[in-house]
Parts: sequence; structure tokens; C-alpha cells
Amino acid sequence: MQSELTTARLAWKTLRSVAVADFPTDTGSYNPATTGAHRLVTRMLDKVNVALASINLKTPDIALNALELRARLTGAAATSTFHIFGRRDDDASVKLIATVLATAGSQTDGTNYHATTLVVTSYWPKTITQSSEPSGSGMCTIFFDTMGWSDFWIGVTELSAGTIYFDYAGF
Repeated sequence: MQSELTTARLAWKTLRSVAVADFPTDTGSYNPATTGAHRLVTRMLDKVNVALASINLKTPDIALNALELRARLTGAAATSTFHIFGRRDDDASVKLIATVLATAGSQTDGTNYHATTLVVTSYWPKTITQSSEPSGSGMCTIFFDTMGWSDFWIGVTELSAGTIYFDYAGF
């Protein structure tokens, strides 16, 4: 019997869109800057206390070992600061994985501008790879090994203009 390596292929899926900075930093929610005691799944809420959409890797159609993220913005040269969080299956605790500053470039998907600059401050034990936009692709992405973690969230604390869209894929 011949063994074959099978790689799950996942087209870009949109996680969420954000029109105004929606991730709160008050004491009733997760505060990305200072308060470790608030790093709980139950506090992954937006400013109107709605649960943030998560990338759930437990579902059979999204069983990924590595995650790739991209950002698209409605305005050329628009900027945004967002935070990536994760947790292991059924754990109540959330880990801040990275803080990212995104800047839109001139490459579009026909409507929105891809982020061509992503400045990543990583807190992840594995390397977070940032693709190089100067390769001429017009799109910058973030890629990292999920290390068996099951859920990931993105919270936006700054947005200069318009709307930001977050997409994910992986293998």
C-alpha cells in the first residue's frame, strides 16, 4: 500500500470586518496592554459586549496545523492596530499571540486594499513569519504554526479610516 501526503487546502475565509476600533480595553474585558487577570475566553468581547468571532480549528473542514492571516482595508494608506489571541481546546485562558500594525498599500482585491506592511510584535513561542510584500505580490500575510491550539481571535484597538477585513487560510 502506498502512503500519500495529504494537505488540507483552505481558500481565504473572512473572519470578520470592523468599521471602528471595537476591542475594549476596560476592566470588564480583556485588556491587551496590562491586565493578565482578564485573559479569559469569556472576556473576548467587543465594545458592545458581543463575543468576537473566532477561528475555530476544531471543526473538520478547518483542521489546520498552520494559520495564515491577511488584512484588507477600504482606504489606501489606512492603518490599523490589532491583536491576535489564542487558546487550547476548552481552556478558559487566552494568550496574546501578537500585536500587529497594518498599513494598506495600492494592491486591491477589486474593492479593498491589501495590507502591504505588517509590523508584528510576537509573543508566540514559535516564529511568526511575515511575508515580504516587496516581492511584488502587493499583499503581506502573517503565518504561524498553531501548535495544536484550537481557537484564535482578532481584536482591533485602532483604525484610522474605513473598514478592515480579516481573512484566514492555512494547511
